[in-house]
Amino acid sequence: MLTLREVVIFLAGASAFHAFSHLVLPAMVQMPMAVKWPKMTLTTTWNTFAIVVNVAITVALIVWATRL
Repeated sequence: MLTLREVVIFLAGASAFHAFSHLVLPAMVQMPMAVKWPKMTLTTTWNTFAIVVNVAITVALIVWATRL
């Protein structure tokens, strides 16, 4: 059975991977990039915002996991 701490650590890893994917995204595609769903354009500003938010979520989850 999984404990809450293990689930939180898994979610922190998923969030870290998502942040990493946004870090390497500009190296793989040309920005701005049109996204089909939701219908929007991903600019470098939005990509940077996504990186910052995902890193903040990752740090918060790691801090939470250390307190469990």
